[in-house]
This record gives sequence, structure tokens and C-alpha cells, in this order.
Amino acid sequence: MKVQFVLPPNYNQPVGGYKVVFQYANWLSSKGHEVHIYFMNLRELIGKRQVRWMKRLINRQNNPTNEITWHILNPKVIIHYNVSYKEVEHLTSGVLIATFWGTALSVLKSHVLSENKYYFIQGYETFATSEKKVIETWHYPLKKIVVSSWLKEKANKLGESVTLIPNFIDELDFYEINESIVCPTVSMLWHDNPRKGSAVGLHILENLKKEMPNLHAIFFGKSTPPGNLPDWIEYYQNANVNELRNEIYGKSSIYLMPSEFEGWGLTAMEAMAVGTPVISFENGGIRNFADDQTAILIPVGDVHSMQFRLKELLHDNSKRLIMKENALARLKNYTLASSGRQFEIAISEK
Repeated sequence: MKVQFVLPPNYNQPVGGYKVVFQYANWLSSKGHEVHIYFMNLRELIGKRQVRWMKRLINRQNNPTNEITWHILNPKVIIHYNVSYKEVEHLTSGVLIATFWGTALSVLKSHVLSENKYYFIQGYETFATSEKKVIETWHYPLKKIVVSSWLKEKANKLGESVTLIPNFIDELDFYEINESIVCPTVSMLWHDNPRKGSAVGLHILENLKKEMPNLHAIFFGKSTPPGNLPDWIEYYQNANVNELRNEIYGKSSIYLMPSEFEGWGLTAMEAMAVGTPVISFENGGIRNFADDQTAILIPVGDVHSMQFRLKELLHDNSKRLIMKENALARLKNYTLASSGRQFEIAISEK
């Protein structure tokens, strides 16, 4: 089977949605399928629309690049960089999969058989455009695959039928680390999207530092470190898998996710797989793999409770151990092999 994913531009920076596509591409390629990844030039398609997110994308300091160094791709996966929308629309064979609202229209207009056109939805992408536009693409006559139950519910409310295939952990990348942690340490993703809550997380940690002088933190992200970051916070830019597993999650007492909105919440899942307890806002995606036995979940916006529960858990080693064991047991149900097989069946060429 010829499988073709259509992604937004490549900036050679870690992005959760890209990573999932790369993992499926590798898995499908290992099963003997011919796999292509097209990085689409959205500037040409979007034109001069004054969408805040798109303006930031187009004007990003890092221009689209023809290399991927943060994730290992199977050499058999065929990569096409900086592809125009016309090139996508002229494709005629195989299975074609949109992975973002800005790529969906070109997949729809392509010459591929209609029954072989798919839309892989990993989030409700109103961070990237208007809600009206997102909903418009969800109504396109493409076969839709979603990664979480809340996305399935949203699609069903819009009258759309979808296939739910949960995200997963690659056990070769993320597994239990029994690291001896000297001082209380909290790790967190730093992201410039306000809905990720990074500024909220920093505020919480700065408050706790006043009460716990030995508190340490580890941030990671794709952008440069935020200005005036205190010296008790380490920062990893474009962290690779080994750094995430061994130097960030593995050396953290707790992983903090103050995000208000997640299609899935891959970083929390990765932390849990390494054995790091998670405190998170109830952001939609987290409930797909975590519950009150495996994580501490706080109503979105309740910053006071998040700070209180974080401090409480940092002082409760026995509770952290129980959460760790519960989480490790729960995540055994989320494997690349299982999701890969479901994905392969879902996109089987007609």
C-alpha cells in the first residue's frame, strides 16, 4: 500500500503532532508499505490572511528546512520538502492523509480516489485559525481518524462519523527510569501558545520556590528560553528522546502540565511512562490515558489548587510511588504496535 501523509512545513523542531505521524510512518514502512511524507508550503496556500498563528508561522525565525534531526525516520520513508498545494492536488494514487486544517483542502482536491482520502485529526486546531474554518474542514468528505475520545465526541456533535485510534507510547523510547532525585524537581514544557499555560506554570513554581528553597525545575521546548529565567530552572531546547527520558522526566519528581487545551497530551504520557507522576489541568486530552488513580487532575483555571496539590505531592513520596505504579500499569494498554495495526486497517486502500 502507498501511504502519503501531508504535513505543514518542516522547521526541524520537536512537535507532538509531527512525532505521531513520523512514528506511524516508520511503523507502516517496517510492515512493507511505501510511505511518503509531504511537507506543504502553507504560505502559498494561505496567502495574506491575517490569522495571528499563521503570521507567526510564516514569520518564524527558523525558515522551513530540508532536514529532520530531532527524530529518526526509517530510511525507506520518502520525504518531500516544501511542496506546493498544486503538487498535492495533482497526486493520483495511493492513500492520502491530511494532518492539519491547512492541508485538508488540498487532499480533498487531489486526484486520489475519494475513498482513499483521509483526515488525521490530533486536535481542535482553533489555535491556528478560526473555529469556523476548523469546523468547515471537519465537514469535508474525507474519512476522519481522531486520536482521543473528546475529539470523537466533538465530531459526532457536528454530525461527523470518525474512527478513534488512541495515541501510544513507543516502549523503546520511554520506559521506567529509577533515578535518584536529590532535591524536589518539577519538569514542564515551555510553549509560546498561551493555552499551553507555561506562564501559569512558571508563576506557580516561583511561588513554591519561596516556600521550598531547594526546589529545582527543568523546562524544555522548541523555542529559545524565556527571558530572565532564574538559575534554579534548567532549560533544554529541542530536546531529543534520550534527553527527555533521562535528563528531564527521569530526573523529575513531578511533571506539571498547566495546559488548558490538549488534543492528547503526549508529554504527560511520556512522563508517566518514565515513572514521573503528573499534575495537570483537565485539558480534554489527558483523560484518554490518565485518571484520578494515575495522575492529579485539576479543573482548568484553578491555579490555587494546582499549586497546593503540587506542593502536597512534592512532600508525599509514598503517594508519588503509588501514582507511578498505577500509571505504568495503565500505559501498558497504549502501544505503537496496537495503534499502528489499527491505523493500518483504517486506511487500507480501497
